[in-house]
Amino acid sequence: MILLYVPCPTLSEARKISEALLAARLIACANIVKSESLYYWSGKRKEGKEFIILAKTTQKRSKEAQKAVKSLHSYNIPA
Repeated sequence: MILLYVPCPTLSEARKISEALLAARLIACANIVKSESLYYWSGKRKEGKEFIILAKTTQKRSKEAQKAVKSLHSYNIPA
């Protein structure tokens, strides 16, 4: 099993990505967890709310699942 960790800025984006991955059969399951994040971005300390997708997949499907996440995600650099 491979676990994908995907932080999202909104619940609706987390659901959209999860639904797309499930529909394409790239993941077996997605859990969405509300989170508080502390981080540095552009040299400044930030904090905010995020929704974390924990998606379970296989080694065989992991690369394609990661590619799909990148195409659907609003962040420039999804985790």
